[in-house]
Amino acid sequence: MLQIMDNPHNSNYYFILYQKGLALADTNNYEDAIDCFDKAIKHKPDFFDAWCSRAYLEKEEGDWEISLQNYNKALEIDPSSAEIWFERAELISFMEGDDEYKQTKEDLIAAYDDLIKNCVPDDCYYPMAIYLRSGELYLIGKYEESLESYNLVLKVDPNNENAWEGKGDVLKKLGRFNESELCYEVKNKILKETEEQCVMLLRKLGRYDLIASDWQTLIEKQISPLPKIHFSTTDIDHNQIIYVLAKIALAIGLQVHIGKQEQSTGKWNGESFRDLSLPNLPIDKPLTEWERGKIQQIDIIWFESENPVYAFEVEKSTPITTRIDRFMELLSVFPNIAKKIGIIIPAKRLSKMNKILKYSRYIGHPLYMENKLMYSFSDRIAKMYQDLSSEKTLELEKVLQVVSSYFVSPLL
Repeated sequence: MLQIMDNPHNSNYYFILYQKGLALADTNNYEDAIDCFDKAIKHKPDFFDAWCSRAYLEKEEGDWEISLQNYNKALEIDPSSAEIWFERAELISFMEGDDEYKQTKEDLIAAYDDLIKNCVPDDCYYPMAIYLRSGELYLIGKYEESLESYNLVLKVDPNNENAWEGKGDVLKKLGRFNESELCYEVKNKILKETEEQCVMLLRKLGRYDLIASDWQTLIEKQISPLPKIHFSTTDIDHNQIIYVLAKIALAIGLQVHIGKQEQSTGKWNGESFRDLSLPNLPIDKPLTEWERGKIQQIDIIWFESENPVYAFEVEKSTPITTRIDRFMELLSVFPNIAKKIGIIIPAKRLSKMNKILKYSRYIGHPLYMENKLMYSFSDRIAKMYQDLSSEKTLELEKVLQVVSSYFVSPLL
């Protein structure tokens, strides 16, 4: 069997290489996976799936310019894939505003236009692309075009409360205040209808005891354990990531400790971090003053009783080395937390993070943090949250597996 698989003259050799690349990618061995995709493409230059997979891994690696070239090549081969047009647009959104790549908001809007042209109206990417384009047009001051775009969203998805709110914001900028207020009223009406649907569902379930409860609480705690949240497509806020991580932990029965600084001033979605967090670390082991001081500054730690389950630092302005120092103190007390400590960064900061890690004292003997530290991107955490918030029930073990799948080890 191995001889057949390794035989370049096998007519399916390109597909065997591709499957091997997928298996390597599943184990985060991106370099060897990309090499397999390259070899598959060499044997079959029009192999659409190999070009797409290569582009995706290059994006994950932070090699965005090469990734864009690969997406372009894939779409030359098959321009009918709305999913790949969307991934290409997502990539350009990472590159937009980064001095290294020179992609502009106009380039991003053009990418959404390409996606829209290659979608059919009943494709899930179609209203999403129009909605995202509407917001980008608003941000560069093209209010009339943004209004037209929001109208198109609402033609396809008339119950999109976020689009009604966006349209209201545009109309306000255009000085059309009465129309703007009407849009906000429609948004509130849609939310009110959500309340009524919630009550109807409770009646169907026979949960009459809950009907008189606050409807927003019902939506969050009874129908879906997680509140629906809108994420920016360009800059996801540091506090928003901490908030969603806290909400996920609380929904699966864990406790959270949010960093002391964030507890004192942080809030999101109208909720204070002080109300979401344990006031003090629940750790029962003896800690030195230095250890406690460092650990309690970690942005957010999930606890099951006094044992940490996950710890996260959300990189924004504090140096990455400072964040790793905090993790080191947690590891000294709980060595089993290795690979459950994660730094979350904007995607465009990956190259800088890798440079810091590559030349820092944490890599190699004696600390080997490259084997203990994980990282993810802000937009991936947003996607993870959105996926979980669509679930009616959340189970601890399954959610922990999902979280692990969204983090990868540094490739140095």
